[in-house]
Amino acid sequence: MTIQKILLSFKPEKENILPLLQKVNIYFGYISKDSTYKIAEYFGIAPAKIYGIITASEILKSEKPSQLEIAVCTGPHCTIKGSGEVLKEIEKYLSVKADRQANERINLKTMSCNGHCLAGPIVIINGNIHENVKPAEVDDILKDYF
Repeated sequence: MTIQKILLSFKPEKENILPLLQKVNIYFGYISKDSTYKIAEYFGIAPAKIYGIITASEILKSEKPSQLEIAVCTGPHCTIKGSGEVLKEIEKYLSVKADRQANERINLKTMSCNGHCLAGPIVIINGNIHENVKPAEVDDILKDYF
């Protein structure tokens, strides 16, 4: 499917902008700069408005995701339950530091509370939620993604 086919599946009405962006994001994994311009032209608005919607959203992405997207909850409850130690184990296993520049292969980041407090520490890998993660389990969890 191309961006053009996705565009044509929506009427160029303002209430369709967000659903269209969501569909593009789901299909491609992100919304490229080129797609942003095509969407803006289709709806007859400035590309900056489309980019503003993308950047205001925690769901929509403007950059191509890494092959391995990992988020570790560092909210208060997860921190109390040991998420700092889990994060250190992940950093050691992958030889990367959290919240640094992501690369094509790995993006390791910390996140605030994600609402699963009772099941913490939480680690999300490529959308898969791992609950009650212990530092000793990190190797077993990550090996399934390689």
